[in-house]
Amino acid sequence: MSIDTKKLVLEVLSNLANDYDIDEFKTADENTKIYTGFGGKLDSLGMVNLVAELEDFFSQKLDKEVVLADDKMMSAKNSPLKDVGSLISYIDSKIKEL
Repeated sequence: MSIDTKKLVLEVLSNLANDYDIDEFKTADENTKIYTGFGGKLDSLGMVNLVAELEDFFSQKLDKEVVLADDKMMSAKNSPLKDVGSLISYIDSKIKEL
C-alpha cells in the first residue's frame, strides 16, 4: 500500500492545531518546528499526544500496528520531533520496517 506520509502528518498537525491553538500547524510545511526544545510550539505533554495521534492514525491507515515511540524518538540530540521534515523521514523509516 502506497502512503503519502507528508500529507498524513500535515493532516494530523492541522487537527492538533485547533486543540492546542497553534496556527502554524494549520499551514505547516517540512520546515515547521514542532517541539519547544527546538524552537517549536508543543511542550512534552503535547508531544506525547502528537505521537499517540500519529501512531493511531498510521495504524488505521496501514491496518498494522505502527509504533513510533522508541529511544531514537526520545533522544534530545537526534529527535525526529524537531521539525516536520525530520518527523516525516522518521515515520517513513518506521513504515519500511513493518
